[in-house]
Formats: sequence, structure tokens, C-alpha cells
Amino acid sequence: RRLLDADPSHIKKRKRFLRLAGLRFQIIQNEFRSTISSVWKINLLLLIGGRDWGNDGAFQSGILQLKDENWNQIGELLQADFAGSAIYIGRSIYYFGNVSNAIQRLDFTETEELQNVEEIGNQPGNYYYPVLFETVSNYCI
Repeated sequence: RRLLDADPSHIKKRKRFLRLAGLRFQIIQNEFRSTISSVWKINLLLLIGGRDWGNDGAFQSGILQLKDENWNQIGELLQADFAGSAIYIGRSIYYFGNVSNAIQRLDFTETEELQNVEEIGNQPGNYYYPVLFETVSNYCI
């Protein structure tokens, strides 16, 4: 499992990581988005949410996947957000929102296609870039 936090100070590191992995960082659909949560697994890189600075910093709900060197929108969060954290466990990604406080689960098929997005709870408060760990199967702290 790989977790990349969405701290803006790490954006340069993330771009460098993507270049080292043989991938190019691209402006997404001609928008400048920042503070995006990233989840990376072999053959799967997703950008979840973010802010659109071309639209006064509006929060974004898009779920984008890098495939064949192009970003494609594959789904939407139920609540727009940015600066959250995500962790990939089994065939699901758990996204913990910073702004909305929503905890959303993104379910994927065996072929890693997005199947469903479901809100499964809310955090009790605003947590800026929460750090997530899986301690035992299906239990995060």
C-alpha cells in the first residue's frame, strides 16, 4: 500500500516522484488544481478532489485516473473536498475529507474500475491532512 499526503509543500516532491516513476505531471483539463489527495498503487494513480484556482479556489469533487499518460475523470466524490487523506485497502479507497469531514469509500472491481462511491461516516472535527494507518484488516487509525 502506498499513501501520499496532500500537503501543498509536498507537491514538488510528488511531481519529482511521478517523473522518477516515468510519469509526467500534467495540468488537468486546463485547470490549475492544488492540494489534491493522491493514491498510488501499481498501475493505478488517482487524484481525488482538489481546488480549482481558475475558479476562485472552488473545491472539486472529481476523481481522476492517470491512464496511458492522460488524466481521465472516472467519478465524483459525494462531497467536494481538498486536503484530505486517502488509503487503499483491499479493493477500496477510504477518503477522509478535510473540509467536509466526510469519510467516503470508493469501491473498485477486480479490474480496478471504479464501481461505487459511498459516504460511510463523518469525522468528529476538522482534521488537516490526517495520517492514516491500517493496523489490522479493515481497521484504520
